[in-house]
Amino acid sequence: MKKKLEYFLHKTFKKSAKKCSNQIIKHINSKNTKIKFLSTINTNSLLVIQDDEKFKEALIHSYWILPDGYGAVIACKLLGLKIHERISAADIFKEVNFKLNKHKNYKCVFLGSTKKTLRLIGNRMKLDYPNIKVKGYLSPPFKSIYSSAETNSMINFINKKKPDILWVGLTQPKQEKWIYENFNKLDTKFVGTIGAVFDFYSGQIKRAPKIVQDLGFEWLHRVLQDPKRLWKRYLFCNLNFIFIVVPYLLYVRVKYFLNFKFIFKLFF
Repeated sequence: MKKKLEYFLHKTFKKSAKKCSNQIIKHINSKNTKIKFLSTINTNSLLVIQDDEKFKEALIHSYWILPDGYGAVIACKLLGLKIHERISAADIFKEVNFKLNKHKNYKCVFLGSTKKTLRLIGNRMKLDYPNIKVKGYLSPPFKSIYSSAETNSMINFINKKKPDILWVGLTQPKQEKWIYENFNKLDTKFVGTIGAVFDFYSGQIKRAPKIVQDLGFEWLHRVLQDPKRLWKRYLFCNLNFIFIVVPYLLYVRVKYFLNFKFIFKLFF
């Protein structure tokens, strides 16, 4: 049975960033050897999810789906779901590393982006989280689909390092689909698909000021920094959200209310 949009909104993590990071830390420290991975949804995801079945499968198998954007938060509220706050991938990256840094012997690997970006991330990690051992960085080829040889090479690199955490920045939806296709082959406890956080944390792209984030206009800040690459993406995402996602969710909400009212009348 194909999962509809509302399924993914129900699955979205609705508590705080602190509680999400606590769950991740608990899993990393547990004896459970099963790998768990984290994904995010935003207005772009809500567009991609309509036609990309493999991306849907990846989200279905994600243990945590973060509402990384106010579009996701609004969508949840339109369904009548109680959601605590927007949680960005950057928030979780910071929370998890802050907590792991209080101890020693935790290891991580970064997969994605450019060698320059990875080098900058490595330098900053040494300053911000000196107790976390960064065991390796890998910048894979910039292409939409990897060959079997390339995929095996990436998996072997990661498994030789045996990290507790694998941070992935291959852009959405490629990163989620790659992890979904290969997570049973990876020797790690937790995978975070965090995309643009690589650019933010390396300092190559500035995040919007806190007030802009709180007002829900971080997407506009990103477009203004890279209009040539992002204007079309956000135009289509926002139009899709306003004219397709919102009406559909309102329809689902009204339909549920009418069905509930009908059932109530039958029994009462």
